[in-house]
Amino acid sequence: MLAEGDAVKPQTGPTEHLREEEAMITLKIDALQNEVLSTLRETVSKPTFRGNRGHRTKLLKKALCRLGHEKRYATYASGTMRAKTDFHEWLWDLVWAKQSKKKFRESGYQAVIKLRLITEMEWGVSEAERMDDFEKLRFGVADLRLFICGSEDKKDAKKALHLCRDRLCRLAGKSKARYLLVAINRSTNNLDGYRGWSW
Repeated sequence: MLAEGDAVKPQTGPTEHLREEEAMITLKIDALQNEVLSTLRETVSKPTFRGNRGHRTKLLKKALCRLGHEKRYATYASGTMRAKTDFHEWLWDLVWAKQSKKKFRESGYQAVIKLRLITEMEWGVSEAERMDDFEKLRFGVADLRLFICGSEDKKDAKKALHLCRDRLCRLAGKSKARYLLVAINRSTNNLDGYRGWSW
């Protein structure tokens, strides 16, 4: 397992331009990323983590909502009735939000102050399916952006992680962003790979 501060060495890319941008990306698995990764590992290792995509997605959402509640965040997700999510899905598949303590008098609404986690999940293995969901994370502002995707095997997982990394390298901006990308084998339900990036 990677420790906080571990760094990925820049790999050679298809162009010199990409190599320079890749050098800006540092792999850091911090405390929050470790907790999320640990929760995902625990969830996929259970015998109940079998069945169709919908069932596996619900189990992952339930586990992440539980972790969000332990951290005292409001959670937004659909299809998680038993997870006691606070609100229906909002913009992304799953969100942890810090809300104001003050409520509006008439409605009781609590304003969202900050997004702590935004999550997208995609079990399809085509580049188009993966990028369609991954792109949604790029436009969110949150402390951590989590992308969970399905993979056929470790080679496919590596391909998916490189695809996302290359997309980030090409579009890297000046804002500080942290990502955690996790590939789960669609047949064995093992974690085939993961990477954490921030720059």
